[in-house]
Amino acid sequence: IGFNVTVPHKETIMSYVDIISREAERARAVNTVIIRDGILYGYNTDGPGFVRALKDELGYCLESKKALILGAGGAARGIVAALLKHDLRAITIANRTIERSQKLISDLNTYCGGDLRSIGLADDILKEVAADADMIVNCTTVGMRHGPSPNGNLIAGLYISRKALIYDLVYNPPETPIMKEARAVGAMVSGGLSMLVYQGAIGFEMWTDKKAPIKIMREAANEALEQN
Repeated sequence: IGFNVTVPHKETIMSYVDIISREAERARAVNTVIIRDGILYGYNTDGPGFVRALKDELGYCLESKKALILGAGGAARGIVAALLKHDLRAITIANRTIERSQKLISDLNTYCGGDLRSIGLADDILKEVAADADMIVNCTTVGMRHGPSPNGNLIAGLYISRKALIYDLVYNPPETPIMKEARAVGAMVSGGLSMLVYQGAIGFEMWTDKKAPIKIMREAANEALEQN
């Protein structure tokens, strides 16, 4: 049995489940709950959904890649936790307040270690890191429709390699400012809708023990986005 739960303000579902998966523990968030023999198991499918979207949707290989993560919030935590399970060469986390990205790194190194470093979004080295990155993942709300900075872009196309993958977790609009600039220089781009579909698919498969209807889910997600 699986379900979604609304919990009191300032509390999280993690306080209510009996056993938390490694992914959920590292991400510090639970979005999927399964009941087995009266025991509540909590999982987080965001990071695994992101990785599955890269591999199944884009055919992207993570091994030996250098990744730049923009943002250090909950979304970034789940993404980095998932990436650390693969053989990336390096992961750099850039955040407005460097203390937050350093805390994220400290927390995740406790679990699995890895070649992690943090920089500030305003640091001059950001341009150099971006130009050298194989993959740039926007985990902020910059570029989101109706968000605080819908026309913003943290990395100009001038500093994006045409060999890089630019993945924006924002999926509304379907093409964000950073995606437009990256596409203009010939880089591979993807919006966050594929991650949304695959993290939902993982939950569906956990709940039903059946293969998720990815095509139908993607079509439904696209239709819902068009109506927004």
